[in-house]
Amino acid sequence: GAFGDSVELRGSSFSSSEIAWSGIDVRPGGIARISYAVFRNAEVGVWAPLPESLRVDYCTLSNNQTYDIYAQGTTSALKVAIKNNTIMVGGGTGIKIVTGPIGGGTVSGNTITGSPASLDGIWIGDSGLLGASPNILSNTISGFTMASGLLLDAGSAVVTKNTIKSCMYGIHCRGGTPKIGKGNDSTSDNFLGVSGLGNSEGIRVSSSGAPIIRNNQIRYNYCGIDIYDSGSPNLGVVN
Repeated sequence: GAFGDSVELRGSSFSSSEIAWSGIDVRPGGIARISYAVFRNAEVGVWAPLPESLRVDYCTLSNNQTYDIYAQGTTSALKVAIKNNTIMVGGGTGIKIVTGPIGGGTVSGNTITGSPASLDGIWIGDSGLLGASPNILSNTISGFTMASGLLLDAGSAVVTKNTIKSCMYGIHCRGGTPKIGKGNDSTSDNFLGVSGLGNSEGIRVSSSGAPIIRNNQIRYNYCGIDIYDSGSPNLGVVN
């Protein structure tokens, strides 16, 4: 598509008869640049297992059942850029990225809105799998009242400048060693909760999660940081 002239891919409504279809399927080794497209009422909006490269920008995705955007890489660099999209999550997850530890791509400038029926806004990695390590920055995530705005299961993502509000967990780190904020750089702050729109927990760290947490604005939440089970965050002084 193009600015002012989007291409729309949609079902008449989400139903079991339409459950198997994907808006765009990028086959292994494929290269795709997807801009100004609309995806509605699919099982998956953009499905990209093992792409050579994938860029999704300025798209609108809504009411897709399992994932709005799914990208899976290999043990080599995963060249993924997911930028400036508007995502209204149905019953699943907005953006899912698994594996691909080198580089890992960029997820930035997206507005992701959930509901009590949604799973997670952004989900990085899978427990037990080699994790992706993208830069996650300047996204606005809200409305995941029964789940996480950002779920980190593996890898070492760099998470900066995001605003996450009205979620059960703003950020939930269950695995990996992500960097949440940056030391000695207050301009990299994540805003976890804003006035009148806090999260139940700003950050939860559980299972094998070992994030490095620095320079974030964690406000207006019922709980700021919840260390649960065997979670082991690094909250120390910046060297």
